[in-house]
Amino acid sequence: MYKLFGKLFIKNYKNTGDETVRVKYGVLASIVGIISNMLLGILKVILGIITFSISIISDAINNLTDSFSSIITIVGYKLSIKKADKDHPFGHQRIEFISGLIVAVLMFSIGLLLLKESITKIINPSEVKFDLVTIIILSISILVKIWQSLFYRSISKAINSISLKALSRDSINDAISTFAVLIGTIIFISFGANVDGYIGVLVSLYVLYSSIELIREASGPLIGETPDAAKINEFKHEILSYDGILGVHDIVCHTYGPTKLFMTAHAEVSSKVPISISHDIIDNIERDFRNNKNIDLTIHLDPIDYDDEFTRELRDKIRNKIKEMDESMDIHDFRIVKGDTHTNILFDCEIPLDFKYSKDEVRMMINDIIKSIDENYYLVLQIDEMYDRM
Repeated sequence: MYKLFGKLFIKNYKNTGDETVRVKYGVLASIVGIISNMLLGILKVILGIITFSISIISDAINNLTDSFSSIITIVGYKLSIKKADKDHPFGHQRIEFISGLIVAVLMFSIGLLLLKESITKIINPSEVKFDLVTIIILSISILVKIWQSLFYRSISKAINSISLKALSRDSINDAISTFAVLIGTIIFISFGANVDGYIGVLVSLYVLYSSIELIREASGPLIGETPDAAKINEFKHEILSYDGILGVHDIVCHTYGPTKLFMTAHAEVSSKVPISISHDIIDNIERDFRNNKNIDLTIHLDPIDYDDEFTRELRDKIRNKIKEMDESMDIHDFRIVKGDTHTNILFDCEIPLDFKYSKDEVRMMINDIIKSIDENYYLVLQIDEMYDRM
């Protein structure tokens, strides 16, 4: 659906990965939203005044607010493309998330206002005037809103836009709200029951609910969210595919906008390989991620010795016993330091952020595992929480 508009109005429209093309799509979608929402809003305001219907006027105000939301989205896109500067070295793409948050807060305020007016209408009802023309106009509005939602969604998928995804959801919510108003109109025409105020309450409550969901979704990237697990696994397998990489752990992702991703990771390499060769491998991985995936990757190099059969077998034995405690746990950076009276067993253990055991409890249980293997083993443990997150 979006390709036709892109072909007409955007140069190089197929290259949706380009930041400039991406912003042009966002602005185009917002302009389409402004025009369609303004026309619907004005039409419904006139209809609501003629019919004395608070639910139609509420729905109209919601449409007009959507036009203002699209304007805010345009401003957000325009500001987000600004280049990095000394005060904002990672760029300005997060402004897109901020604009989405502003829209959501505005929706919540409008929802409260509409709820107040609808309750007033219930307490002090007034005569309403509905006819067949009202039903036709509301039906057209529903169809336009459904089309609008599909249009926003198609572009949001193409350019990975949270703000357009929010507008898509808002449009489908508007279609549902207008449908509720239409049901109230049909009830009045068929049975003479004036449920206008009650329908207005339902519409306003739905607007409030939707705005709270949008506030949560828009604020998530600003606070920091867990990334797609499939993406993290894809990154791990990509790094492991390089010769010389024995393991990958402690992946941390930071997003500074829809297309600006910074990532750090620890990669295990053989301690027997010269450091210059391992460093060259790491450089190649970082360069390939930057050029092919547009990810600014930094890798910490962990030299390990897994050539020794005893070390390898002991590591696997301890790992299996730890996974019996909880499958989500894992170990890395496993090393053995032998002494005359005892042997130090050193490794890091990963646990989930919301793990059911405390770090002290985990340390005690793993120490019991080590002692059950050999009383002369001494545990030197680093517990890492899984920061595979954005």
